[in-house]
Amino acid sequence: MMLMQKFFQSQMFIEYKRNLRLQWMVVVIVAILALSLIKQFADTRQQHRAQTQNQIELLTRLKQSTLNTIDVNIVESIRVAYSAWIDLLPKAASSSVAEAQALTAIDQGLGKLLKRKRLNLLGSEQLKDTSEVIWQVRVEITGQLAELDLIELLQHFDNTDKHARISTFEYRPKASNSINLVVDLIYIRAEDA
Repeated sequence: MMLMQKFFQSQMFIEYKRNLRLQWMVVVIVAILALSLIKQFADTRQQHRAQTQNQIELLTRLKQSTLNTIDVNIVESIRVAYSAWIDLLPKAASSSVAEAQALTAIDQGLGKLLKRKRLNLLGSEQLKDTSEVIWQVRVEITGQLAELDLIELLQHFDNTDKHARISTFEYRPKASNSINLVVDLIYIRAEDA
């Protein structure tokens, strides 16, 4: 009680009591602080609500997926297509052999079409999530290609060649006939390796 009496008799409180402008300023500051705390509480509550709503939606989807049955025919057709694709892949004893085979295959297949060709091995990586050991070899090819040979070049990467695909492709036929493409070639480990 004594402390409160000292505070009410202090010079600071007497000045506060006399100055109306200071009183309003304190009220505004308290209001701003109160609004800030209310907004922070509301934002936190909104975040929790959004997280809860996401969890409820995921749970609903999970429950819905348990009701759906998997068509055995679709699974079997996927398995057959995967097996057929694996059977068509060229074989290599190791990743370095796969890299050498990729460079040789590109040089033999596309070499006659390109002038000033340059092959740059960008590396190879083993594909994950497969029961077999499969390597993807990435090669950058640069050079000059006549406009009439473009179709023949692209035919090396159509659906008949299941282990080769173009990752990036850039061709300037009007300026210099320069071509720059990055190709991915896929090899499977030979069974005797």
